[in-house]
This record gives sequence, C-alpha cells and structure tokens, in this order.
Amino acid sequence: MPVCSRCGKQGLFVRISKWNVCSSCQRGIEEFAAERMEVCSADLKAAEASSSGEMRSRYLDQALAALSDLVPFDDFDPPVTTPRPSERIRDIMKMKEAISSEQADIARILDRADEILSTLSTPLGSETRIRYVLSLLDEAIGRGRSGDANAMERAYRLRSGVFTRLAAIDRSAAGIQSGLAFTRADRHRGGQDEAIVSSAAASTPGRTSSE
Repeated sequence: MPVCSRCGKQGLFVRISKWNVCSSCQRGIEEFAAERMEVCSADLKAAEASSSGEMRSRYLDQALAALSDLVPFDDFDPPVTTPRPSERIRDIMKMKEAISSEQADIARILDRADEILSTLSTPLGSETRIRYVLSLLDEAIGRGRSGDANAMERAYRLRSGVFTRLAAIDRSAAGIQSGLAFTRADRHRGGQDEAIVSSAAASTPGRTSSE
C-alpha cells in the first residue's frame, strides 16, 4: 500500500510521487523550495551589488542559510532545484573563500606598509620608502571592494601618517636648503671681506726704514 514518507498518509487512492511523498506534501515542498530560492537569489543579487566586502559576506551567509533549508531534499530526483542545493552551496562557499583571500591580501599589504613606516627613524633620506608605502596603500584602497570596514579605516589612517611623513621631509629639505644658502652667503661675504683687506693693504704706502 502506498505510504507518504513525509506525512505518513497511506491508502489505495494516495498518489505517491517520485520523491516518495504524496501530492499534498510534494506541493508543499515545491512551494517551500521556491520561497527559499527567491530569498537566496535576492541575497546573491544584493551581494553582487554591494561595494563592501563585509556586506557581501553577510549577504552570502544569508543565501547559504536559505539553501541549507533545502539540504534535506538534496537527494530528490528530479531535484527540487537546478542545480541542486548542495551544488549551489559549494559555489557560494567558493565566493566566500575568494572574498576571504582578498581580505587576507589586503591585510598583508597593510602589514607591510605599517612595518616600513615603523622602521623609519628620521624623515631625511626616507622619501623613496615612504612613497613606496603610499603605493602599497593606494593598492589596498583600490582593492577595498573586498575589504572590511576595519581594513579600510586602517588603510586611510596609515595614509594620513604617510602624508605627515612627507610633510616632515619637505620641511627638513627646506631647512637644509636654507642652511646651505646661508652658508654660501656667509662664505661669499667672507671672501669679500678678505678681498677688501687685501686691497686696502695694497693701496697703503709702505713705511721707509728711516721712519
């Protein structure tokens, strides 16, 4: 005698589908699967449109939660969804791994920039390295679509520190140039004084021995 594996309904007039459930249960499963897939699709679209890696991960988690409700029906043939829930879950997990990998790359870039800045003892002679740090931060910010808010905050904070260092370099360079100019002027004045003394000595008549 046919028996529904879901609700236990049985009888000669009970129609059992390929899912081994009655027509009523099959209709309920189909409606539930359609609703869960609608939620999943909305979350995937939101993740794709988001400019924040943190929000993208959150939307993907919500999509995974919707799909996990369909895992009990994963072995149904024909499947409740195409691709099957487990296949969709694997695809979304790969998307999350890509975001995590990108975030890890950004973190490594920021660590490298922070390390270089922390080893600079004086601004003078450090301009090349500071500008290299600036290029690292530009790369991190440019890839910030897959970064979280904390990483971006750190990147902009480090960038502010870079410009502070560059301003210090400019001030140091200006001071050195001013000092060099003063030294050259002082030497020039010293040369002029020596020339005046020599000229005065040459123009003064020499004293005779009788004097």
